Amino acid sequence: MTIAEDGRWQWMQPFPDTVKIEADIIKVTPPWQFYYPLEVPSLPNALAKIDHKEAAVAFVQKYGLLGYSGLGQDPIHLETSKYRPYEGDPLSWFLAQASTVRFVLNLIVMLQNNDERALNDWIMAQAVSIPFKVFDPSAPKEVRIPAHVLAEGQEVVHMHYSEEGPPCETYNFGIDWALSLIAFLVNVNTYGFRRRLVHYYTKKRLVPGLSARALIEAIWYMVGQAALSLPKSKLPVIRLCEECGTPFLVTDRRQRFCPGDGFSRGSLCGARYRMRRSRQNRQERRNRNGQEAPRSR
Repeated sequence: MTIAEDGRWQWMQPFPDTVKIEADIIKVTPPWQFYYPLEVPSLPNALAKIDHKEAAVAFVQKYGLLGYSGLGQDPIHLETSKYRPYEGDPLSWFLAQASTVRFVLNLIVMLQNNDERALNDWIMAQAVSIPFKVFDPSAPKEVRIPAHVLAEGQEVVHMHYSEEGPPCETYNFGIDWALSLIAFLVNVNTYGFRRRLVHYYTKKRLVPGLSARALIEAIWYMVGQAALSLPKSKLPVIRLCEECGTPFLVTDRRQRFCPGDGFSRGSLCGARYRMRRSRQNRQERRNRNGQEAPRSR
């Protein structure tokens, strides 16, 4: 987690055979190389796809660890801190971060659609039922309430889902709850993301740069930038892939599928969609030809 001389923030990209899971912790071992995460707009989409350990390992092989141990460092003295990649990312935390990014990207899609009822229904559908004792130890054990499981920095927490809002006539539960939650999750998960000055040694001058304690902070920064476009963008800033349904950040108005993974050409989802459509078209032609064939006497 260093800043290049030109001010670009770098992150460690391991070699595929150096990634493994030990005791439910994703670990990497040297050697590795560096790349520039803020130049890979597909990162939020790539993380949002992760829902099992094999997919988590594949993500780390391409983009590196999310940086669990780095989140415990003081962001002010980042230059003198030592990131410990060998400690790895807890698998449960990794999957929670992935599902939280997916949850927020979907919230943005729902807000873009401007359908309050659909938004409320979707929020309720994503909640899970948990014992109220999680929030109030004195509560009866049989009492359960709806909540969302979300990642906040190094923690995985339950957030109580309630349709109660502040006593304000302009408060809209679904919309205001969604906007407040997006702001909170972006803020708490980008705590160490900040602008810094970098000493450009070869040019003998200072250059501005952005840095983070961990890859996950850079990903949440991208999510936040997309959310900022909500009220002013006439075009959707996030779309759902027509092949897999995963939300992705739109960089080209023609996009219909998840973007490439940053290290390959084209969209894998787009390729799968076209291949399936081609097979369907061939099958339909065969079916039509069979129906049109003359009957033998």
